[in-house]
Amino acid sequence: NGYYGLAAVSTEGAELWTFETDSRIVGAPTVHEGTVYGTGYDADLYAIDAASGDQQWHADTGAETPATPSVADGTVYLGVQNAVQAYDAASGDQQWTFEVDGDTNFTSSAPAVADGAVVFGDFEGRLYAVESDGTERWSVDIADFTSSSPAVADGTVYLAATTSGDPNTASVYAHDIADGSEVWSTK
Repeated sequence: NGYYGLAAVSTEGAELWTFETDSRIVGAPTVHEGTVYGTGYDADLYAIDAASGDQQWHADTGAETPATPSVADGTVYLGVQNAVQAYDAASGDQQWTFEVDGDTNFTSSAPAVADGAVVFGDFEGRLYAVESDGTERWSVDIADFTSSSPAVADGTVYLAATTSGDPNTASVYAHDIADGSEVWSTK
């Protein structure tokens, strides 16, 4: 019920275009090289022309898609219910799926892409680095729970996560992107 979709407005607030979707948009859309990538809650990934609002392609991810997509090197990376998926940015063709451990696990963070790796956390407190072909580089248990998005700088992955079971307390973790070894943490 209600309107589901994406819209573009000018810096003065004038509507430039709207694009209706089948489900509510969750996560922030990502704009990359003239295309807006948005995720609908009911397993939808959309690529919309940023200038016209016309659909370039739509992919059914097969799972809830609450995350913000990341785009790098011609590929869209997206956290879905219990996996991260990669799609060709031009065609929307799915390239691979990497499933995380755990039947009730969830990946809701926007993956970071750097140094040939796709990096993300999951709800069970695990931090992953996956190669650009979808194979696991490394994974480490860092906390009880994480839903934040990682950042990567100078070969180090940074991620905030809850370590005490109390969602009001979190620590920050830094891991080497090459092998997952801990550089430091605030725990």
